[in-house]
Amino acid sequence: MLSKDYLINEFTSPIDSLSLDELSNMIISENFPLSELIELNFHKDRRISFRSAWVMEKIAFNDINYITPVFEDILNRFNKIHNPSLARHYNKILLQVFYLRRKNALP
Repeated sequence: MLSKDYLINEFTSPIDSLSLDELSNMIISENFPLSELIELNFHKDRRISFRSAWVMEKIAFNDINYITPVFEDILNRFNKIHNPSLARHYNKILLQVFYLRRKNALP
């Protein structure tokens, strides 16, 4: 069972893009609450913050429907970002959503 503690452990371990793909797939398949992943985006450990946002970006590009319910929260938190690396991932998520919206491809 996926938990926030499990993700924190994964995010503090050596990680590569393939591992992040696996984590993003696990989050979707186990229906892990994105609200908890968003909390990790603002973790005091910049590594956890960065990697959790990177996973969220991968989720947005793999299954935008999974991001849609928390999109408003993502948008509201965008102005609270002080970590440039986190801002980059949020930017990519927002661009993906706006791109799909323009193409009328959002649910």
